[in-house]
Amino acid sequence: MGKIKDKPPSPAMVVAITALVFAVAGSALAGIATVSVLSKKEKRQTRKIAKNEISKAAPGLSVASAESAKTANSANTVDGLDAADLLTASGFGEDPEAQALPESFVSVASASITTQSDGRVLASGSAELVGAVGGERARCQIVIDGTAGGEYEVGMDDVIDNSETVAAVNFSVFRLAGTYTAALRCAALSGAVTKEIAAINVYGLGAPPP
Repeated sequence: MGKIKDKPPSPAMVVAITALVFAVAGSALAGIATVSVLSKKEKRQTRKIAKNEISKAAPGLSVASAESAKTANSANTVDGLDAADLLTASGFGEDPEAQALPESFVSVASASITTQSDGRVLASGSAELVGAVGGERARCQIVIDGTAGGEYEVGMDDVIDNSETVAAVNFSVFRLAGTYTAALRCAALSGAVTKEIAAINVYGLGAPPP
């Protein structure tokens, strides 16, 4: 009795499965083929393969739910947010010049961004501080669009001169679309403190407040 050989898939089947793989991977190349070129039997086979692949790539989804996305404005929204609501922005500022810190806050680094949508503005800054004789203390904070964050206190080693430390500060606020400036500010609490170098990163996250 001769062996029964499996019939190889037709070229249309190969193209359809290739398009499916690209679709699951998120490639725009999936648009080169449609299921309409397949026979009824091949359509059933493709649907079965699609269910298996989608189940592995994204548990909980199905071919049926994927097809219904065609009526969901081409899936141009995420959790009800338009693409414009998810735009991000970023800015960076650095000041490498040494600066003696007074007892009141002074800006040691700043950066500005222009956001395209309402969302959270997040700033992260750091400053390298040096104490003259040891044991000095300083404080730093971030101000975004006139709103000040919490004060972060740091202390220098009290056994050596010219002791260095780094103050790291984070702060965020929710703002409407627009242009905003974030500044890292520092001040001496005790003793003579010098800012050696400071930098700040600012991000517009483009998402509504929690």
